[in-house]
Amino acid sequence: MHSLSSLFTTDTLAGRALWVALLLGAASAVWWLVRRRAERFTPTTPAPAGGGAEPALTAAELGADLGRAGTFVQFSAQTCATCPQVHRLLTSIAATEPGVAHVELAAEERMDLVRRFAVFRTPTVLLLDGRGVVRARMSGALTRAHAVAALRDLAPQGPGHATITATTAAAAATATPASLRSIDV
Repeated sequence: MHSLSSLFTTDTLAGRALWVALLLGAASAVWWLVRRRAERFTPTTPAPAGGGAEPALTAAELGADLGRAGTFVQFSAQTCATCPQVHRLLTSIAATEPGVAHVELAAEERMDLVRRFAVFRTPTVLLLDGRGVVRARMSGALTRAHAVAALRDLAPQGPGHATITATTAAAAATATPASLRSIDV
């Protein structure tokens, strides 16, 4: 009869199989966590109180005006399979939301910004506030619900402030991946 400790040795076929299964399980869990985190906007860390400035972009750097309620800056590549879907989605949101802009940049042409904002994959989307300060970022496929939620978190609530329209919020709540692919711009 084998003891539990003898199963964890690599001397037996069962021990090797157990190690392979444990490593595959751990790798799968890490992949799932990384993938889940990458598909959502994550808030950026503000600059220290006495330290340097917060990361920001200007209209001149982007070659387009900033939206007063927010600007989606999308880094894309020619070989990126999901970039066109993200482009259609963000263009649609910018067209329906007052004060929201969408700027798409070719990563291979803007290596200065790629390095500055540590863009490691495309699409990477930065969400800027009205002053151009980066408030959130995400990489990979994007859903309407995540984009609208990030805008909602960005916009100050209250009288006199731009808010997400009820139509966009309702569309985000009912959006499915198939409906996102069928957006025409």
